[in-house]
Amino acid sequence: MSRTLVSMLACAGLVAALAAPGGLAAARVRPTSAPHGTFQMAFATDFGTLDPASLADLQSTIPMQAIYDTLVTYAEKSTAIVPDLATWTVSPDGRTYTFHLRPHVRFSNGDPLTAADVKFSLDRETSWDATGPDGPAPLGGTYADVVGYAQWFNGGKKPPASVTGLSGVTTPNASTIVIRLTTVQPYFLDELAEESAAIVDPAVVNRCGPTQYLLHAVGTGPYELESWARNKSLTLVPNPYYTGPTPPRLAKIVLDVNVPASTQFLLFKEGKVDMIFQPDAGTYLSVLGDPALHKDYLSAATNAILYLPLNTQQKPFNNRLVRLAVNEAIDRTQILRLVNGRGSVMTQVIAPHMPGYVPSLRGYRYDPAQARKLLAEAGYPHGLSVTMVYSSGRTNYQPVALNVQAQLAKVGIHVTLHNIAQTSVFFGYEANPKNPWQIGLYDWYQDYPDPADFFFYMLDKSNIGAFNIAAWTTPKFEALISKADTLPAADDAERWRLYDEAQQIWFQDAPWVPLYYPSIDALVQPWVGPKNVNVFLHPVQTLNLRYVTVSAH
Repeated sequence: MSRTLVSMLACAGLVAALAAPGGLAAARVRPTSAPHGTFQMAFATDFGTLDPASLADLQSTIPMQAIYDTLVTYAEKSTAIVPDLATWTVSPDGRTYTFHLRPHVRFSNGDPLTAADVKFSLDRETSWDATGPDGPAPLGGTYADVVGYAQWFNGGKKPPASVTGLSGVTTPNASTIVIRLTTVQPYFLDELAEESAAIVDPAVVNRCGPTQYLLHAVGTGPYELESWARNKSLTLVPNPYYTGPTPPRLAKIVLDVNVPASTQFLLFKEGKVDMIFQPDAGTYLSVLGDPALHKDYLSAATNAILYLPLNTQQKPFNNRLVRLAVNEAIDRTQILRLVNGRGSVMTQVIAPHMPGYVPSLRGYRYDPAQARKLLAEAGYPHGLSVTMVYSSGRTNYQPVALNVQAQLAKVGIHVTLHNIAQTSVFFGYEANPKNPWQIGLYDWYQDYPDPADFFFYMLDKSNIGAFNIAAWTTPKFEALISKADTLPAADDAERWRLYDEAQQIWFQDAPWVPLYYPSIDALVQPWVGPKNVNVFLHPVQTLNLRYVTVSAH
């Protein structure tokens, strides 16, 4: 067989026997109970990626959680960290983690998992060129406290030849990984449970290259990628080599894309889709008025926010007074009514169910007269014009954008809306403060239940050009969150105090327009199990397809 053909097969996910030691003899697993049934969903837009190194959107984590394993993960019914690929111990000083891999793990193509694969995956996620010509991984900075990160990432430039990876990640033998941190990090295991820390097969990544691998995932999870027809459908089937704690329960998972919300609802009523994740406002109202459908509706509180980042690197929002004016001009209760009250008014950086949340904070007031006065003081007595970017591919983004446009017009701020329907393109566009937009629309769902997940990703200087959409920071703010991020769990009360002090600076400088804390919901057919809301609306992992079952209907 030619080398070119082998490479093509590798990038189509068809190299099981070719890549596995022993060739065709690599043992497949006979499950104790055969997976059965097809689970079908539909989404308004396509998935952005199946590559952990290019992950930047929530929707892509849904198939990725089924395809990949991580060293640790969350329990099915809680946010407790439990072993996935490995068990672990922590040194007395809290800065060294030792992981021992579960034996006999194979990738879905038959390749055996080794400690070297774990190191490869973590090195790749933190590399200066993780995604090839597109640069570093969006979430690579998550692991900046691993020893050697600064030298390996090298500020996003090629490091010296002597630096070949994270020096703080070592592999004493084929089943052991040691990770050393520069400082105590009380949420480090939570970070390792993120899909950005998923373990990939180096052989396939190297054969495909970064631009192709994002379409052709190979992991050790319970499902493998059968096909992905871009802008049409993505299909998963059981991983024949899976030996882990959550064996595949479905014969097939079909995730159709580019299906409008109204069409999704019609398909649900016809029994042709098994679940709608985060139904839009129109679907929600229809469900409320239909007792038969209302019993299939699930809702849960979640640590999430919806807000308007203001581009502080461009006029007029490099002016604090203009930023404050926009905050005074927005009636957040009106926006909540648009989404049928599915949430609560946002008052601070973190969400109500997050440790460190301060219930007494009231947030910005609604005062259009004060907004006009602030605009005049800022040098805009006759108003101004700005561009707002949003994505109609995200649930509720379009009606919120239109409402913001109408509210700001009342105080003399004329908003031109720029819609980028494809969410993966939208997030990349909005993340660049040099692009021609002044107001954005963005949501953030927690990666892990700690304030650092909000303060670091969304407001740290190092994440400007990534998730710090407003491109804002101040030295005092940075110092406070840096100190809070590195205190041990025993000092949580002091951590929460430091985060609160930092967000007082955020509040006064107004780089965001906080809107609301959304609840999370889903429509789930009665024949879909298990009857555990955490599977469909997990507080951290959102929808976890590993546990889903379909019965005859």
